[in-house]
Amino acid sequence: MIEWAVDGIEQLVREEGVAPGEIAVLAPFVSDALRFSLLSRLEERDIPAISHRPSRALNAEPAVRTLLTLAALAHPIWQRRPPRSDVALALESAIAPLDPVRASVLAQAAFSDRDGTDGVLTAFEELRGDVQKRVSFAAGELYEGLRSWLAAYRAESEFSPLDRFFARIFGEKLSQPGFGFHEQPDAARMADQLTRSARNFRWAIGGRAFAVDGGEQEGSDGEGPLSSRQVETGGAYIDLVESGALGALYLPAWTVEDDAVLIAPAYTFLMRNRAVDVQFWLDIGAEGWGQRIHQPLTHPYVLSRNWPRDRSWGDPDETRSRQESLRRLLIGLLRRTRRSVYLGLSEYGERGMEQQGPLLKLLNRVQAQA
Repeated sequence: MIEWAVDGIEQLVREEGVAPGEIAVLAPFVSDALRFSLLSRLEERDIPAISHRPSRALNAEPAVRTLLTLAALAHPIWQRRPPRSDVALALESAIAPLDPVRASVLAQAAFSDRDGTDGVLTAFEELRGDVQKRVSFAAGELYEGLRSWLAAYRAESEFSPLDRFFARIFGEKLSQPGFGFHEQPDAARMADQLTRSARNFRWAIGGRAFAVDGGEQEGSDGEGPLSSRQVETGGAYIDLVESGALGALYLPAWTVEDDAVLIAPAYTFLMRNRAVDVQFWLDIGAEGWGQRIHQPLTHPYVLSRNWPRDRSWGDPDETRSRQESLRRLLIGLLRRTRRSVYLGLSEYGERGMEQQGPLLKLLNRVQAQA
């Protein structure tokens, strides 16, 4: 099904002249496996694509994990030495020529997460010759540029607020040619969301610049460098993100039109409220097309003012609500496509179970009556 969808998208873009931004790939739920498979295959065919899942925690995004790890390496005052595995993933994501194997080799040789070590990256020229050859000197040059930038930041007398650190390292290094975020709109969007989130967190707790003796710096407007005492606010924000906090839905994520294939859950596409030329509906046999989120404590129908107090919610009510939700979803999607809809069916789901969801049953009935 995934290969079929990617082949169809490539044909539309290459042969029929459909802009990537006029194609949406929708599913009831976009799992990590589905998202990765679609993005990687489209990238292999030089077709830009982005994904948007509001329910996905910030720390589940590779770009965010990379920025968090680099922030921990740049702020020794936090005393948060990241695991070597996180450093390897960060190097793989931040340096484009590195694959998982070479990133792991580089992390093993250049970083130690043991107690008593300084937690800094070793210079590339100080690594063993066999390690340098395995990593390659082209990737080593990019690594040395990133390591030097982190070392220079650590040597500064005053640290910047965490949100400005994210903006600086993205603009000065990660978005430059040769690095992993270069010409990657999805990574840029997540970096922007993380930066905004960190800034709002700092503002929410009154993050102004303070002098070393605890007094407020004269002329500070809350946007300048911070002392090591105040930068601990950044460590608190890191704890919040790593606990699984969700990122806020910032307006730019919904208003900026990217010329890239959109991969999103069906309801997220409706919230975007934009029409496209072509839609791909994947996994039409899944139960999620007509399934309501389980909300026993915040039931949207029973707790509404229109629900009679003496009436219980039963299976017939649940069935009717699911059918009505599916009807509204399909009408909303069809009204937001200008040209055509492609239906993708996988007989078995990700867990290996046969699928006979409500959308598939509805389409079978329509086909039988045609």
